[in-house]
Amino acid sequence: MSRVLVTGGAGFIGSHLVKQLVASGHDVGTLIRPDTSLEKLEPLARELRIFRGDVADSSDVVAKLGDWRPETCAHLAWYAEPRTYLQSPENVRHLTTSLSLVARLSDAGCSRFVITGTCAEYAPSPSRLAEDSPLGPETLYAACKLALQMVTAQLAAQSGTQVAWARIFHLYGPFEYEQRLVPAVIHRLLANEEFAATSGEQTRDYLHVSDVGSALRTLVDSRVDGIFNVCSGREVTVRQVIETIAETLGRPGKVRFGAVASRAWDPPYIVGENARLVREGWAPRYDLRTGLAQTIEWWRSREC
Repeated sequence: MSRVLVTGGAGFIGSHLVKQLVASGHDVGTLIRPDTSLEKLEPLARELRIFRGDVADSSDVVAKLGDWRPETCAHLAWYAEPRTYLQSPENVRHLTTSLSLVARLSDAGCSRFVITGTCAEYAPSPSRLAEDSPLGPETLYAACKLALQMVTAQLAAQSGTQVAWARIFHLYGPFEYEQRLVPAVIHRLLANEEFAATSGEQTRDYLHVSDVGSALRTLVDSRVDGIFNVCSGREVTVRQVIETIAETLGRPGKVRFGAVASRAWDPPYIVGENARLVREGWAPRYDLRTGLAQTIEWWRSREC
């Protein structure tokens, strides 16, 4: 198996990717900030090469790798502070540092990159989104992600490296930020408290984070490049997500739909096509009901 460097490997998505890479026999290194906890990687930390450093200092990153030279880099590290990340100027910094990192690692012999993007790179559409759907980012976060995709694609064409760009749709699962929808609903209902929701009419495409990890592992193992949607390909309304959580917990009467006004900027429909990824041999393990049940049990165990 190959040597794989994962940036952001101690994060929500990265930790799931790291675990699956280790399980499949790869020689895995992960770059994490000096102050980042290894909680999400326990008990695998002893099976990894841990590199403490800042992705913004690409020269220092390469120096810290020493003689260990990754053949593939899965670049996931990005600013993701809830409620601020969509329009934060930090996105511009991560764009420039990501470009520097890709260039430095390429010079050091890394020949393949798997980089995470977002479904928000696409223009709003009432139809399913395929990899060739029109683009139209409406936030600084999505614009910087799209800029990174376009520039790395051009650099790859010049250098002979490969770039697989993973556009991730909506996800949920263990270790998600507690302020986000799924854990917020779970926490309120586990406490037997009411949850105030919008009407929940928005249609989304939800995927368990473990399945996101396996999708990225598939792209690491594959030799294909280009853009790949990482999504379930299944329509579900936000109301159905919340109702499934409430039914699983036996508290359907605790949700007050329509108690919160819908946000004007929130797109009514975001659903993807995943056929290109499926052709590479990937398939999700969880459907929505089993994935939410697993997530509920994980959060329940944390509160005991």
